Amino acid sequence: MENMVLSEGRKYEFTTIVSQIVNHSFETPKLVSEISDVLNEYLSIVAVCLYDLDGGNCRLSWARGVSAEFLNEPDIQTLHYSSASARRAIRHRSITFVADAEHEPTSFASLIAQEGMRSIAWIPLQARGRILGLLAVAREAGALPFLKANNDILEFLGRELGISLAASISDADLYARLRDLEAKHRFLHDDSPSMYVALDADGTITHCNSTVLRALGYGGEELIGREINVLLRDYDEKLREAKGLKPGSLLTFFETVAADKRGDEHDLRVTSKSLMDPDDKVIGAVLILEDVTERNRLESENQYKSLLVDSSTDTMFVRSVDDGSILYANEAAWKIRGYTREEFLRLKPADMAPKEFEGVTRRLHEKVVQNGGFTAMCPQLCKNGSVREMEVTANRLDHRGRTYATVIMRDLTERNRLQRELERVSRIESLGRLAAGLAHDFNNMLAGIIGHASLLRAQSAPDGPIHKSADTIEKTASHAAEIVSRLMVFARGEDPKLEVINLNETAEDVISLLSGSLPSSIKVTKVLSPDVPHIQADRTQLMQCALNLCLNARDAMPQGGILGIKTFNQRVDKPAHAIVGNQLLPEGLYAGFTVRDTGVGMDDETQRKVFEPYFTTKDASEGHGFGLATTYGIVRRHKGYINVRSVPGVGARFTMLFPAVETPRDARVEKPGDALPGDGTILVVEDDDTVRDFLKIALSKSGYAVILAENGKAALKEFSDRVAEIDAVILDLKMPGMSGEKVCEELKKIDPDVRILISSGYSETEQQLKGTCGYLRKPYRLHELLNAVRSAIGRE
Repeated sequence: MENMVLSEGRKYEFTTIVSQIVNHSFETPKLVSEISDVLNEYLSIVAVCLYDLDGGNCRLSWARGVSAEFLNEPDIQTLHYSSASARRAIRHRSITFVADAEHEPTSFASLIAQEGMRSIAWIPLQARGRILGLLAVAREAGALPFLKANNDILEFLGRELGISLAASISDADLYARLRDLEAKHRFLHDDSPSMYVALDADGTITHCNSTVLRALGYGGEELIGREINVLLRDYDEKLREAKGLKPGSLLTFFETVAADKRGDEHDLRVTSKSLMDPDDKVIGAVLILEDVTERNRLESENQYKSLLVDSSTDTMFVRSVDDGSILYANEAAWKIRGYTREEFLRLKPADMAPKEFEGVTRRLHEKVVQNGGFTAMCPQLCKNGSVREMEVTANRLDHRGRTYATVIMRDLTERNRLQRELERVSRIESLGRLAAGLAHDFNNMLAGIIGHASLLRAQSAPDGPIHKSADTIEKTASHAAEIVSRLMVFARGEDPKLEVINLNETAEDVISLLSGSLPSSIKVTKVLSPDVPHIQADRTQLMQCALNLCLNARDAMPQGGILGIKTFNQRVDKPAHAIVGNQLLPEGLYAGFTVRDTGVGMDDETQRKVFEPYFTTKDASEGHGFGLATTYGIVRRHKGYINVRSVPGVGARFTMLFPAVETPRDARVEKPGDALPGDGTILVVEDDDTVRDFLKIALSKSGYAVILAENGKAALKEFSDRVAEIDAVILDLKMPGMSGEKVCEELKKIDPDVRILISSGYSETEQQLKGTCGYLRKPYRLHELLNAVRSAIGRE
């Protein structure tokens, strides 16, 4: 079907073939019949009617592509100039067109429309200034109208047929026609952009134009006298195959491969026209060759593009904006939603989004029409009712009078889930950093409270009211210090006191503690593996984790149920094969501890937040939302992993995994002994007034000379001025201005052998500052301070 202006090369092919037919056909019916084949091939013309001009009438002399009933109509046999378009063609000696036969008020147009035709072209046949006849050509309904840009070849056809009609009247005209056509053909043939080859009946090349020589690299007449199969690979076989598809056709089209003189291959489209003598015997052939190598390459690229589209994991489809129908979709479009291809192509826009998003879908549709497209996050409905989170990009496409939307959807469901999980973890980490800062400030306050309370108790009679008040203050402050310690565990700011333990022992201890606190409606079961490996952990903190999980399970079963405790071992051979809590486990052996309940369970949203501090599903009077957050902090501090799996109405299962140790070894931290009096000079570097005052009083009363510095700059000056008399330095790590780490570095530059005792609420500083001689954890009591100082200056 013609859908564009014919290229110059195609026009040349058309005129060449028509000229060949006119040159070798002397009978008008046979001539027009062969030209009808050419018209159908190049211009999609299916009906042809030839009229001879006889006086004042046009009489039908030959027709093709119409029914016998049509031909028997009187208004068809003789036009009597009743057709306005035919009349204009004769009067103006130019082609006239009927775009739509149904709307042309003439008998001919009405009858041709009943034959299923749509557009008509009336071509006057002229020769030597005379109109000899009319050629009516028509296309089927559904085909595009004729393009005026192709008028030149239709006019050429009219002139050629006019000459043929005139030649049939006079032998002299025939001689002149042949002479003119030969000269014209030679001129067109030599300068043609297409390749032209002539063959004899045996398939030997008798002539070729200069275009063939240039395109294939041959010189002079190197191809003349050679068999066509030498130039066109498998010519005979291709010719037989093509004729098998179109029996009886004198025009043949096929594609083959030609090798040029250098040996390079070219894809050629061959148009073959058999040459016949008056007895219908084949005397040769004319070949028109078109190099389609580049076209085939582009078609191949388009095939690869199609493969890329079909193999893409993104949804791609084209939808009509007018009626919402889907015209094309790639494989991912229906597979990701669980449909078959046929089911997906029947979906309307309202079928693809949840009902609550119908308004959004309608507004997005309007954006395509009005603004040309959009990109937005749109939930998409699957066949099973689930919803996928997709990023949708739609663009408007106007084609042949219709409007379409090209749609690309990327499934971001999993990415968004991981992003939310990352944000949750990041939120926990941020709260951890906040908690660490708060813990440091609280530790400074508690250090002053506990220190001064220790002084009061030491200076008062054991049975006196001051001693009792000081004892109460110290105990209350110590309880507050425990709360801060929990905060530090969550913030990952406290090193556990490690020892090698067995999870079976922890399980037995927890069950023993629970025996008096669980209602009778809750049954405790245990499955303890004898092969569970040892781990290195803080016994108290691990007990706290297990108790938190068990108490959480108890609260989830208000009507009673089963609380199960299990220990096991798990070996991870490949990190990628073991994901716990969205974290990748390294290879190795792990000891596992599971707490399971048959309680109310949790939905997905609750599971995502369950380890966040202050998150709780209980009333404010029943829980503070810190238990599971603390458990999470302790587990991660021990380089372990914790995971939760739960189904609403069924229950929940919490699992902790800890790296196993090969050989049990004791890692307990020993407590310092009783404080003893001492002597020497101590430089105290502390920014908190309360703590600094306590250290001055406590150390002075124990026999030490004390030098005070409230910041790093003052400390360096005092140390530089009195380095010879200072025996040790108590250095607070967290100070405004110059940090404790920097002060430590500068002190060592002044005296590499300086004895530095770190005082901080962060236990990891003991490992961070190499070369220090001790660590004093805030808050501390009087005897802990004095023992740490004596140890720092080397006087046990």
